[in-house]
Amino acid sequence: MIRAHSVLLAVLGCLALASAAAAEDLRWTRYDNARFGYSIDVPAGLFAMQPAPENNDGRDFSGRDGRSHLVVWGSYNALEQSPAEYAAFLSEDAGFGRVTYKVVKRDWLVLSGYRPSPRSDKPSERIFYMRVMFNRDHSAMSHFEISYEAEDKARFDPVVARLVATLTAPADD
Repeated sequence: MIRAHSVLLAVLGCLALASAAAAEDLRWTRYDNARFGYSIDVPAGLFAMQPAPENNDGRDFSGRDGRSHLVVWGSYNALEQSPAEYAAFLSEDAGFGRVTYKVVKRDWLVLSGYRPSPRSDKPSERIFYMRVMFNRDHSAMSHFEISYEAEDKARFDPVVARLVATLTAPADD
């Protein structure tokens, strides 16, 4: 009985440590883009921010695990596409990936699916998830795209949910 109790306490201790480590991974920071006027929360414990591009439209965030990637950016809607037209344009790009989930609304869209993994040690598929927010007059868009190994889906599901909840549309002109 005492032995079983000790094993149970050890297991609970390990779970508590694992939960604390997982919580540490999800330290969040706010990224604000002055050029396009959008923002998003980024899990700084999981991703390292890379230098800003010359045009300052967004940022790349490299996964600290070496297996994931997040990019956020703004753009002008130069072709004056509706969310449905933009989703179709992205989906038709042969290099975009295999889209398995698509939602298009009046001011936003989501595309998700799979791409081949670049990992040579274990060929698999990577999940990608992209959300695009249009400003009120559809003249500009904010985007995020996250990609990660399919085997890491459970770990990244709450990350994707927070990214979705915090991406804002670009400021109106």
